[in-house]
Amino acid sequence: MVPTLRTTKSSSPSVSAPAHGARHRCPARGRLDGTRYGRPIQRRLAPALAATILGAAAPALDAQWHPEQDAEICVAGTGRATLDIAVCTRALRGHFDAATRATLLNARGAAHRTHGARNRSIRDFTAALALNPGSAAAHHGRALARREAGEYDLAHADLTTALELSPRYHQAYRDRGITEFFRGRPEAAIRDLNAALDLYRFDPEALAFRGLARYLRSEFEAAEEDWVECEQMGLDYLYLPLWLHLARARRDASDRAALESAVQALRPGAWPRPLLLAYLGATSPREVIQHARQGAAALGAARVRASQFYLGELALTRGDERTARARFEASLAGAPAASVEAVHARDGLVRLSGR
Repeated sequence: MVPTLRTTKSSSPSVSAPAHGARHRCPARGRLDGTRYGRPIQRRLAPALAATILGAAAPALDAQWHPEQDAEICVAGTGRATLDIAVCTRALRGHFDAATRATLLNARGAAHRTHGARNRSIRDFTAALALNPGSAAAHHGRALARREAGEYDLAHADLTTALELSPRYHQAYRDRGITEFFRGRPEAAIRDLNAALDLYRFDPEALAFRGLARYLRSEFEAAEEDWVECEQMGLDYLYLPLWLHLARARRDASDRAALESAVQALRPGAWPRPLLLAYLGATSPREVIQHARQGAAALGAARVRASQFYLGELALTRGDERTARARFEASLAGAPAASVEAVHARDGLVRLSGR
């Protein structure tokens, strides 16, 4: 989640946004791949307005240029990362006080992270902290970029500092919990996610990851409860129906009707419909992998790795440990640092090795 930005009052032109501890409803739609998450609800300016301001004459910074207006758009955001980066870069050419420049660097750092430029994101948040060392939001933002780069220890340190600076910062608790999950520490993850949910209950991302951590601890009924609540909140996570099924299957509870309903909600050919059909016995694992390979190379590779994991779990439910082990190993080949399926595949291999 992109941290909300804040500045202190000064005599120079400044920019402000809702405080990071403000009680706002977290977005109910997001991704749980450990890379990009939803943005907090805050004021938005139409991209068309920003595009007009950043028109062909923009690089000249002529008499019509208004850095304060650029700064307002930079902090509010347009919803388009490349446009946000451009308008924040231009705003930073203006003469602002240190607190405002730190806010603008935070905003550009968040946009760089959304755009996938993690190193640039980390540089911007580090520069912001040099100007404003007491910014919990900057530590939070840098932590997210570091976590996406697989730098879990550094991310954990940043999130801990953010919480020391702002003890009721629920997003920092949530993201430290998610970081602990990716470090393979489900107990620590659950503690932090509990703390986040105590501060703000309506956070489907925290609930989803607490369910994933509980699943690692074989707390299947509790995991199912978290995921049912996520479903009710409208969390848009492709594999949520499969996790619900797996939690129920581990308790010998049938949910075929729920899987069939999930299949019907997807158009033919949509992903992950083939995986759901495999769990229903209506298609083969080979057909699932073939379907996963369709599309862009990077997307296809990610789907294949995810498919290997879920097919491994399917094999386990059918008592085929040899196939499950092979599937889990295949799912880890080339897996990114922050991957839900990779964490669970590693756990699956540990469980199988102990049998």
